[in-house]
Amino acid sequence: MKNLSKKPTIKLLLDDRRVLKNNCYPIKFQIIYNRKSKLYSTGINMPKKQFEKIISGSYLTPYEKKLAADIASLNNHYNVAAEKTTPFEFKAFERRLNSKYYGITENVFQMFEVVIASLVEEGRIKTASSYRTTLHKIKKFAEVDSLAYVKINVDFLKSFERFVTKPNDKGKSNSIATAGIYMRTLRAIYNKAIGEKLISNELYPFGRGKYEIRSKVRTKKAVSLESIKKLLAYKPINPIEEKALDFWKFSFWSHGMNPKDIAKLKWEDVDETGFSFYRSKTEFTSKTLVPIKVTLSPQIKNILKRQGMGRKLPSDYIFPIYADGMDEINKNNRVVTYNKRVNKRVNAIGVKIGIKENLNMYTARHSFVTLLIYNNVPISAIKDMVGHSNTQTTESYINSIEVNYQKGVIKKLGDLVR
Repeated sequence: MKNLSKKPTIKLLLDDRRVLKNNCYPIKFQIIYNRKSKLYSTGINMPKKQFEKIISGSYLTPYEKKLAADIASLNNHYNVAAEKTTPFEFKAFERRLNSKYYGITENVFQMFEVVIASLVEEGRIKTASSYRTTLHKIKKFAEVDSLAYVKINVDFLKSFERFVTKPNDKGKSNSIATAGIYMRTLRAIYNKAIGEKLISNELYPFGRGKYEIRSKVRTKKAVSLESIKKLLAYKPINPIEEKALDFWKFSFWSHGMNPKDIAKLKWEDVDETGFSFYRSKTEFTSKTLVPIKVTLSPQIKNILKRQGMGRKLPSDYIFPIYADGMDEINKNNRVVTYNKRVNKRVNAIGVKIGIKENLNMYTARHSFVTLLIYNNVPISAIKDMVGHSNTQTTESYINSIEVNYQKGVIKKLGDLVR
């Protein structure tokens, strides 16, 4: 068994095995652990006499004082990295030594900020916003400016869950599902730190026998077959209704394509057979990116004709949400605004024609999947058509099958056994 308390010996030395220009030698750190020794370059070179003078600290010139300060800073960096590499291993020590996260190893809040900045840079604005919300919630709970990883234990997580789900003064509270979102985000931050060898895996508070993230099975928001038929048969009375309804229908007929992916589509992406796209939602989380292929059905053709196919440049966006040169934050804001507008107008149409269900953009996707399930399309085929990473996600849509349909299935079973 490894001795977790054993630490390496760290020495600063002048490597005089090979002389460089101007009679200088490289300054290096020597790390000794379990009778194994490794040298690490500092990038600083100097003559022997100057090295001895800096080590003594006597009568230093301003330039030599700067060198001495740089060496002292490096010495602290090496010692802190060695101290926090538990148990000590050279590879883990080197990863910590060269990590871009050095200096924020003890503050969970700062790691959040680094990850959020990285997500924004990647254009993952929605995910960044989710991380920011979790950070604010943890800060509100912890009531501290700095939070060490060692403070996040099972008791901390249980208390945080109670804090999230506790009713406020108005009697409203977040659900266990919302608490689960916060917990999974915090777990991702913790895993990031472990992956970078910034903290020991032995401190990990999540998992079996520790804190297990709870969740509830959510019923997907599909609408009934009757309501879908009503909506698809509706004739818009003005261009505003038509554009909003076309956006909803385009999502429905394009395998439940989400608003962000629709917004990215340009005329040049579509040919006489159809188009392919990669889901933005899984672009950074799936190991293998598989394109979703959408056939140019008569329904999609009609929508594209109404939106101006043949009258616009190939480089133009099909739906005028994005504009060339727009940054990711503005793109995200435009999609969110457009999506809200579509939801409002399509729901108004629904009320007009007697549809009681919510007709937002998410129901377009869920309804597409549910109708395929109704028609006995194999789960594995549906998974590929909508870009789910596994069949379990697809199977969760079965919970949304409407009561009348279930009654019909039970009646057929009853008829069979009579």
